[in-house]
Amino acid sequence: MNDRFLSEQFQHELLFSYHFILTINQSIWSWCIVEKQTTTVVAGGRGIYHSFSDIETELNQWKLSAFGQASILFFSEDNLLVPIPFYDQNNKQALLQFCTDLSQRAFIETNAIVSTEMMNLFSIPEELHTLRNRILPQAVQYHVSTSFILAAHQLSQNSFHPIILIEIYQEAIFLTIADGGKILFSNYFKSINQEDMLYWTVRLIEQLELDGSKMTLYVNGNKPLVNEHIAYLTSYFSNVLLLPLPSFLSVAKDAPEDYFQPFIGSFYILLCE
Repeated sequence: MNDRFLSEQFQHELLFSYHFILTINQSIWSWCIVEKQTTTVVAGGRGIYHSFSDIETELNQWKLSAFGQASILFFSEDNLLVPIPFYDQNNKQALLQFCTDLSQRAFIETNAIVSTEMMNLFSIPEELHTLRNRILPQAVQYHVSTSFILAAHQLSQNSFHPIILIEIYQEAIFLTIADGGKILFSNYFKSINQEDMLYWTVRLIEQLELDGSKMTLYVNGNKPLVNEHIAYLTSYFSNVLLLPLPSFLSVAKDAPEDYFQPFIGSFYILLCE
């Protein structure tokens, strides 16, 4: 099932003034369109896919080459954060293979997260590489965790205490901990239930010697999953919130209430561009 929203203020003839953001997470895709000058979200869509050709069919509604800017965020289990001073472009494959088994058909991408002095290495399948080159050759490729790290960095800069950001998927979470703009931890946990999520959160707080009673937990993802996990987490933590929109971003006034909540994690990628 696919659904979409298109604001009345969206202007088809001015695609060059918009930023197109496509996010591919496991079996779910989403796209949104941001008016660059006013940083206003004016359109979005989401659905389920079984192959990348399903996504291409959905995107054929747009003249993608006409957009002024484009980004693709991709969910991959194969990613590695490396401090920029220790990163070597010539050895990026060896670095990533150190922690994961790479497919011979995979392509290695990198994101420089300058604000955190980190390089994010990750792999994308050949099919996505081909799709991007065919329909969105101007797009910058990102790992989804790059956006979460940017969000944690910004939110922790404005907090007196460390923060935790949890991005929830059907069978996994990305968990990032930050303090004063410094990323203390970021990792992916697969096939996780609520008890596992709580275990890892509490264990990491203890290992990093943080005061969990003073921390703020930000949660993001599809609404049913988020509501369920927030209700669970509030039994153990006093300050659990939905991930807010980036402070520089607004949403079109005619957008349905909470329509863009699942997109919010992707919006922080705008801090990188």
